[in-house]
Amino acid sequence: MARRTKIKWNLKGFEEIRTSPKVVAHLEERAQSVAAAAGPGFEAKPVEIIPGARQGARARIAVTTTDVESTVRNSRDHTLVRALSAAEPLGYGKPRG
Repeated sequence: MARRTKIKWNLKGFEEIRTSPKVVAHLEERAQSVAAAAGPGFEAKPVEIIPGARQGARARIAVTTTDVESTVRNSRDHTLVRALSAAEPLGYGKPRG
């Protein structure tokens, strides 16, 4: 009979990866791409890392509107949703070079 394999998750290691400067830089790059694709009135900004929060400590970046006009435009035209394709993961399905 086969033995069951036990996996011991290194939760501290996962947290270190999710908050590492390299991951934060990657997220910022992707968020800047979305903000640029959305046009004027949109900006990317970091969201505070909350240790011990329900989802665990992780770096997050938000793309938000900066004024009423862009808020109205986003509500009417779904600008941010349409701009998400600008944040395609780098290297997935594309040859690197």
